[in-house]
Amino acid sequence: MPEIISATNQLVSNLTLGGQIIIAVTLLALAFRGKENGSIEFIQTHAMKIVLLISFGAIAVSLFYSNFIGFPPCTLCWWQRVFMYPIFFLSAMAVVKRDNSIADYLLLLTLLGTLVAVQHVYLERGGTSILPCDATTVSCSERFVYEYGYITIPVMSLTGFLMIGTVLGIKKYS
Repeated sequence: MPEIISATNQLVSNLTLGGQIIIAVTLLALAFRGKENGSIEFIQTHAMKIVLLISFGAIAVSLFYSNFIGFPPCTLCWWQRVFMYPIFFLSAMAVVKRDNSIADYLLLLTLLGTLVAVQHVYLERGGTSILPCDATTVSCSERFVYEYGYITIPVMSLTGFLMIGTVLGIKKYS
């Protein structure tokens, strides 16, 4: 089992790092090359599919960590799931119906999830909580994953929300 945990942590951390690089490159491309950019046009065209894939990955990883590996989710992890899971279902409906009008609702869920994830990362790094974290089951500051000196489960979640927010922002405002 320790080999599975180590391999999973490495894989998901690499995906998280890749997601962070993609966010940075996409924002730089938007800033310096403008809207008439192939990658920006691709994101605009396929935004809901991209959001669906990112949210599916986030759900799969969270369920794998909690149900297969056995990492218990803390209160803030549950709140992040509360905001991520509907993103998956709503974006799936948007893809099936070919309806992009749901972007505003997805942006709201993404913003709220991002705020919880930022608070979770802050708390995990030693900050004081403004959101409740009932530590009777598991503390919100407990680290189950720690790769590259900064990637933890809350950082993975934050990256997922930021990726979704970037895609939806480009879709809506570019």
